[in-house]
Amino acid sequence: KVTLPLVKNGLFAGCSIILIWSFTELGTPLMFGFTRTTPVQIFNGMNEIESNPLPYAQVAVMLIFSTVLYLIAKRMLRTENAVTTKGSRKGNSYILTGFKAYLPFAAFALLALLSLLPHIMLLCCAFSQEYYQTLLPRVFTLIHFEEALSNPIVIPSIVNSLRYALLATVIAVILGLSGALI
Repeated sequence: KVTLPLVKNGLFAGCSIILIWSFTELGTPLMFGFTRTTPVQIFNGMNEIESNPLPYAQVAVMLIFSTVLYLIAKRMLRTENAVTTKGSRKGNSYILTGFKAYLPFAAFALLALLSLLPHIMLLCCAFSQEYYQTLLPRVFTLIHFEEALSNPIVIPSIVNSLRYALLATVIAVILGLSGALI
């Protein structure tokens, strides 16, 4: 009743990092020669990226799966704000006026845009039928997702990636909690 509520936010953060990192891990499956995971399929498809949009669709599917898994975990744990501890104090706040009031938002919006640009371009490539010498695709399509999800290797690779990511998360949580208790 005391310890678990206090570590719930940290536990959620750690589990999220391990799950997403394990789900998208490329090095370990390549090192052990296990090619039936989604990251390895994407890596192998990068050789023919000009003629095969399948890797873009696979990356988009992984982004969607990762987001859904994160939202499910967040909903299950229902994390609250961190508990205030003894000795903490409220910081001073200032009310910005004029154009200065918009500077924090502008800085955050610029940083968010720069961070999201690779994802936006990846989604444009995944959803485009033809994407050449234009800022945005001329024609949007779902055919690449249909090809990706109908490929007999893709679905088992996603299942394997999820299985191993969940297993890695469970093992890391057990080891981490055991270490913390010891």
